[in-house]
Amino acid sequence: MDLDLTLVPVNTVVYGDGMTDQLSAQDWLERGIRTLATQGFSALKAEPLAKAMGVSRGSFYWHFADIDAFHAAILKAWREIAAEAIISDIEAASASDDPLAILLRRVFSEKLGLERAVRNWAAFNTAARGAVQAIDRRRLDYVEGLIRAHGVAPDIARARAQILYWAFLGYALSDKPLPRAQRDVVIEELVRTRICSPAAAPSYAEITLVFELAAAPKTGGVLPVMAKSILPAVSASIWGGPEVNVEKTIL
Repeated sequence: MDLDLTLVPVNTVVYGDGMTDQLSAQDWLERGIRTLATQGFSALKAEPLAKAMGVSRGSFYWHFADIDAFHAAILKAWREIAAEAIISDIEAASASDDPLAILLRRVFSEKLGLERAVRNWAAFNTAARGAVQAIDRRRLDYVEGLIRAHGVAPDIARARAQILYWAFLGYALSDKPLPRAQRDVVIEELVRTRICSPAAAPSYAEITLVFELAAAPKTGGVLPVMAKSILPAVSASIWGGPEVNVEKTIL
């Protein structure tokens, strides 16, 4: 995914070895994002990054006060890439298109190494954990709004948004990507069921998906906290069946 941030390029002065470091803050962020996605958060250090970019550490410290400031900028850039830019694109789509269908097809078709890397980082770092929790809320609120736009009641819209988001995270965190053809089938099923009527019965695969995602390990976000309040009402409020005591079953 392309990084397109609005940053003011500021070139550095000449440092040792006769080299002129002419990297902007955006250059550093782009390198940091790629490094995070491919090597993990432990590789986000000034010296190895500078060496990989062929410049001195002075270039890094020209733009960032310290490594924590760099990490904060990386997390801000991730939110822009993984939430705000996507939402802006969806909002700019044709009014005749279903924005939720566009969103689902897009996010399930992207490379999600960066998503996995940030969520792994969140397990060890408070700032990263806060960034993950914030983006979880942002995404859930946006998806809920799209569902409510179809006339779905707020409580049901929230539940359906949560289920769709669990599906996304399960896909993003999986170490066994689906073949394209199978992935396309999953995407179309999610699109089909996003605003299903309360009387519509779920398929066995859909029920299994919900319970598997709810039983998955914590991902550093707000999802496990909401599981107990949302899942018990899934069958009753969405599919018209009796409530299930999910807490006794899987939590």
